[in-house]
Amino acid sequence: MPRVKPMLATALASVIPPLLTGCQLPPGTPAPGSRAAAAECPQALRAEVHVAASATAISLAHGNSAPPAAQVARRLMISTSTARAPGGLTVLESELSVSLVGGTFAGSASAAVAGFPTGDGRSSLREVSHDRALELIPGRLRVEPFLAPGKLRSQTLALDVTLLPGGSPASKLTVGLPPLWTPERRPLPPQALQITLDTQRLMTVYDVVEARIALEVAGTGPKDARDVWRCSYASRVTLLDHQSVLPALWDLHLPSREGRPERWLALFAPTVGPFRALFTDSAAVQAFATWLRATGATHVGRYQLGLFEADPGSDESTIPADRDIARTFAAASAEELRMLDIEHLGED
Repeated sequence: MPRVKPMLATALASVIPPLLTGCQLPPGTPAPGSRAAAAECPQALRAEVHVAASATAISLAHGNSAPPAAQVARRLMISTSTARAPGGLTVLESELSVSLVGGTFAGSASAAVAGFPTGDGRSSLREVSHDRALELIPGRLRVEPFLAPGKLRSQTLALDVTLLPGGSPASKLTVGLPPLWTPERRPLPPQALQITLDTQRLMTVYDVVEARIALEVAGTGPKDARDVWRCSYASRVTLLDHQSVLPALWDLHLPSREGRPERWLALFAPTVGPFRALFTDSAAVQAFATWLRATGATHVGRYQLGLFEADPGSDESTIPADRDIARTFAAASAEELRMLDIEHLGED
């Protein structure tokens, strides 16, 4: 390779540094296509910009096939209030994330900007999904950008989402009952009663579903300030209260008395082991309780009736694990079975 002559090397050394300096971005300006550099959030923005959220029930959107009954739909209204923020602020980028506690997102989500009230007093909605990226995974929804780039101003975004309340899905058996009474209104004999079992995929934890909202905003200003700032805001809103998330399941339990803990009805057969008696029809479980009192039965067909205790660390919102049922299961007496009460699963 030919060597660079000393005079040419000296000339290049004097020219290249100014050229490189001229290509540098002004201090505090993010490189094109990159996320803005983090900087301290100005006190005025921390104090005067607020994020609020509310949720209302809406109808499930579906096509020809109905979605699972456990799913619910909510319209999540997320607002930023900037009325008292200093002027001259410019939004460079923003990202909103909504994380769920007590449930998961199901299906799709859509976004719309809320505008001025319409003639019927409701806010108009303009679809904006085409100019915003919506990323949806079971536990989180992300919207980018959340705020329109440019001048910082108040904004409300409506997010229509489908939710699946509960957590920790597991396969559980539910009990189906045949007619319990003869045409003469006499109780069917226990040995003649043939129940059916259906395996369902159920959530084993039912609790309040809450949305935790985080907004990240980067921008410049006010006035001639050239530093890029980044601010974080947080809010939360309850999407479903405890009563709203209870599944359409019922059971029979023996209330705590005489120092003994609360116990629940379970069935046992050698081929399947003990399992909790869960019913999908409240009228059927009521009829079954009446039949137990009339017959004094301790068996139903080939199944033995027994009681189990829940794990001390669990609560009413949790379906016990099979190992906990097997650990405490014991055969029930006719007297205990006559005292069973009906319970909507998960109710306090």
